[in-house]
Formats: sequence, structure tokens, C-alpha cells
Amino acid sequence: NKRDQLRMRMAFALSEIFVVSDHESGRAQIPRVADYQDTLARGAFGSYRSLLKAVTLHPAMGAYLSHAGNRKASTDGRIVPDENYGREVMQLFSIGLVERNQDFSPALDAAGQPVPTYDSAVVAAMSRVFTGWTYAGLSDANYGRVDARSYASMECHPAFHDDKPKTIFRGIVINDGSDCAAGLEQVLDAL
Repeated sequence: NKRDQLRMRMAFALSEIFVVSDHESGRAQIPRVADYQDTLARGAFGSYRSLLKAVTLHPAMGAYLSHAGNRKASTDGRIVPDENYGREVMQLFSIGLVERNQDFSPALDAAGQPVPTYDSAVVAAMSRVFTGWTYAGLSDANYGRVDARSYASMECHPAFHDDKPKTIFRGIVINDGSDCAAGLEQVLDAL
């Protein structure tokens, strides 16, 4: 079937953008990575936003870019949110490193330098958006426990989500309280 062949080629191309790996995870995660590839195939002809949501919540991506089990900062500063996914979702999966003009040429500031799309403060804010997500079926008591066999989309655990407003790129404020699912929707709309 030519349509299936195109879908598989598209899924392969998407896997070159939305990269995950089972290299360091052992054999248990190999079937989950295969399911991830199926997720890319299912989303190959859909909206980019829907695919970005599916990728964000897939446990293979959660393990690979370490946002599965990401926690809000502790008051003593010993726990800080992991920034991997917050940075990569912007840099690799969506807006890139520099602002672009309509013709895709880099937007330049008054000194002729490219205008960055984000800075370290935005990465930190984005990492706070991606707190509170972990493998499906875990209780709060087991939050963040590694589950290399889960295929189900990650679930929101409000007790571990940063409930403060977060200012992301272009001054957009994510003010989701403890509702990590609402925060994710707001970020996907912004991206």
C-alpha cells in the first residue's frame, strides 16, 4: 500500500527530529521505543501540535529527555526541575534558536546580531511547565519511579507540579496553578 509506505517514510523523517534512544535503558525499554515509533507513524499526517503533545507525553521521550518524574523546586533548593525537555522542545522540536522573518531569514537586532528565541530564564520557566508528569498508573507515593515497560501516556500529578506563574518566550505567561495538563496545553498553543 503506497499510503502506508508514505506514512512509514514520514514517521522515519519525524524520528530524525523527535529523537529518542534505548541505548542506555536496557532491553526492557526496546518495545516502548517501538511503540514510540508507532506513535510517530500514527501522527505522520496529523497536526504538528497533536504530534508534539503525543511525543511530549510518551514515556520513551519522558525517559530519554528526563522529564518523566520532573519535580517542582524544593524550598531548600536541593531539588530543581530538570531543564532537558524544556530546552529541547524549543530548540529542536519547534521554535529553534533564533527568531525568523517571514522569509525565514534570521531576525536581526539593532547591532545586526540574530535575535535569540529564548534565554536561560525561559529555559528555567519551561522546565517548570514540565513538572508533575510521570509514568501512567503511579500513585503520588511512587511518583517518579522508573517504569521501563509503560507504553501509556504520562500522567499529571498536581502535587509535584510547579504552581507559580511561568514567563516563557515572547513574554507569554503560563499561569496554570497546579494543573500540569492545562499548562501543557498553554505551552503547546504558544509553541
